[in-house]
Amino acid sequence: VQILKCGKNDLLPEGGAYLAYLLKSNYTLVSLDVQDNQIGPDATSLLVEQLSNENRTLETLNLSWNDIGPQGIQDLADAVTKNESFKELYLDGNHIDSMSVSGLAKALHYNLTLTSISICHNQIDDNGAFELANALGKPSCSVRNIKWHDNPLIGVAGRTALGRVPQLKRNRKYWFDELLKGVCKGRISTIDVEDRCIADEEILLLARTLKHIWSPSSPVVCSSTRTSASTRAPVASSSSLLSIASLASMADNVDTSIQAIYLNGTSLRSRSLVPFLQESIPSPARLVRLYMNGVATTL
Repeated sequence: VQILKCGKNDLLPEGGAYLAYLLKSNYTLVSLDVQDNQIGPDATSLLVEQLSNENRTLETLNLSWNDIGPQGIQDLADAVTKNESFKELYLDGNHIDSMSVSGLAKALHYNLTLTSISICHNQIDDNGAFELANALGKPSCSVRNIKWHDNPLIGVAGRTALGRVPQLKRNRKYWFDELLKGVCKGRISTIDVEDRCIADEEILLLARTLKHIWSPSSPVVCSSTRTSASTRAPVASSSSLLSIASLASMADNVDTSIQAIYLNGTSLRSRSLVPFLQESIPSPARLVRLYMNGVATTL
């Protein structure tokens, strides 16, 4: 059996548990559709345990409308980190909230085969949308298609973040991660992202980077003279995943003297602008010039 469709059959938790038992030794299943069976979280946990520990062929899993809840999502996230064959995952209508989706977002870092996720008709709010956008925007994330409509708690900010995931991924892949590396290694004195298509996610990454390199353990040398080194954000073709921990390690024992930051014409929300300002202007000895002409800010 390669394709098994048993949706809308009122399997309920007992039938879901029995199905999990039957799949324990299956090594040929490619697609499994159990949508709208109300199998619940316990049967879901049993099912994904078998699929993550034994099955190495399943590519498509449809668990929509099964009331799997937070526990089922957490167990599924664990399975996503282990499974090396998943390509499509459907989780519509499962009472998924932002706390639950956070674990799934983190799991995307470890799975290199998943290309499509559907999480429509759930209770995800802006915070969950931000988590998903950050995860999907990493160069290493393999997901190319995400469906998230009919999550009424996602507001304008969350929709904007999810909508610009392709742009975030391109930025991080081709130049933004290299910019952060250069900052941490003390190679850049001026950060100019004017006329670049950046938004909150990139600014938050920059704020976190500045927080690490300007910590008391990292000596900072600053000058009031603007140098010509790296006056524009560098362009590179690196697709490596950058973490804040790796940025912090780069900054150790490096004299970082960022003298000017240009954000002219960018569109930022308070969720990124406030942290950025808190980190970029804590002391006049660290940053000499901050240009924000024409910055469009919203809550």
